[in-house]
Amino acid sequence: MIIDILTIIGLTIVFTTSSITKPLREWVAKKSLFFGELLGCSLCTGFWVGLTVCLCPLQLKIALSYMAIGSVSSQLVHLIIKRLQIR
Repeated sequence: MIIDILTIIGLTIVFTTSSITKPLREWVAKKSLFFGELLGCSLCTGFWVGLTVCLCPLQLKIALSYMAIGSVSSQLVHLIIKRLQIR
């Protein structure tokens, strides 16, 4: 369950705030106000990501976990290093 929660948090951050998905968010926002707002809302996106992760088969859930947790933990380390100004 903790892994699932971390996966949901990681994927939600990637979908709502990461630079890699920014073009997708902008494209979606141009096509649909509803879905554009959805991707801009971590609460809304987190709900749908949570439902999707819940329904995923185990192998896909494991792959998503590695990607999402790796992304979030890398970002946290980056922010800590940047905050401490260690380079």
